[in-house]
Amino acid sequence: MKTDNRIISKQDLNKFLDELAADNTVVAPVKDEAVVTFQVIASVEEVHWDAVNTRESPKKLFFPRSEKLFAFTKQSDRLDVKTPEPADRKMILFGVRPCDIKSFEQLDRIFCNEAYTDPYYARRRENTAIIGRGCITRRSTCFCDAFGIDMLDGTGADIFLIDLGENVFIAQILTEKGKALIEGKKYFKEAADTEIKALEERRNKVGPAAEFSVDLDRIKANLEQIFESDIWDRIHERCLGCGACTYLCPTCHCFDVDDEAKFSRGERIRNWDSCMYGLFTLHTSGHNPRPTQKERWRQRLMHKFNYGPNRTGDFLCVGCGRCIIHCPVNIDIRQLLKIVENTQLEQAQSKT
Repeated sequence: MKTDNRIISKQDLNKFLDELAADNTVVAPVKDEAVVTFQVIASVEEVHWDAVNTRESPKKLFFPRSEKLFAFTKQSDRLDVKTPEPADRKMILFGVRPCDIKSFEQLDRIFCNEAYTDPYYARRRENTAIIGRGCITRRSTCFCDAFGIDMLDGTGADIFLIDLGENVFIAQILTEKGKALIEGKKYFKEAADTEIKALEERRNKVGPAAEFSVDLDRIKANLEQIFESDIWDRIHERCLGCGACTYLCPTCHCFDVDDEAKFSRGERIRNWDSCMYGLFTLHTSGHNPRPTQKERWRQRLMHKFNYGPNRTGDFLCVGCGRCIIHCPVNIDIRQLLKIVENTQLEQAQSKT
């Protein structure tokens, strides 16, 4: 549908969220001591408005860290299987930034594609409306624009809010689901020409682009040529294999499946896993094709910047910077990308 630009005051936006929370599960950024994460709120007073981004991505709301796929009971002549009852209550995900909105599009291609649709993920996505929020400022670790993500573009959200200052927001209604959310809410007023002009002025006032830039096509091409390069000896040196980067990443989606059983009863559980762990590729025979962090880091970069775009057309990174902020040994993926980008040039210069 065509974008419908509305105006709403901060006071009425608070009222809107409280009304939504009365009939839906509303999840929003909440500050718990020094950490901001997405949590279920009971009232708008719990919302933390000032965070540029949360510590964790909201992917856990569609793809939980751990979830029961089904329970089973072994009878004498059969195996009875029972899947969890789907939750009927609708969820509203509020305050999602453009980088995380983009990550949902990428996860959709993984979990809901022509070959296979994951029913657990798909059900949550269908039952969730996304109210995004534009970014006026950026952290020094943000590099979303390297992937073509506009800080004031809400594509992928149902409603997208842009702060115009003076406690006034432009609310862009982008989908039928978003239109249904504001139905009957008279405090969403049609934006006048002066307010549309203010929106354009706000775009011009957004902070400058990140200093980091990279040629993604060159990185993708280089990765196809440097699988056996000695650059991987440098890239992995500091890594502890803690997995923080993969667990905080909005687009990482590796998981393991375990059967937890006792006697004749049990459950099949899906848990997040990480390519940075030694057990991730350990064979029953004892052989491990990725025995050290060297091979694991190579896989991580190959997957995000070569295998992923070859498969889906999208690089599996949105430049949110969480892995940079929270790495305990200060590994910066931007520096690694620069190494990969310049590798062929370095090798050519070393031969002359």
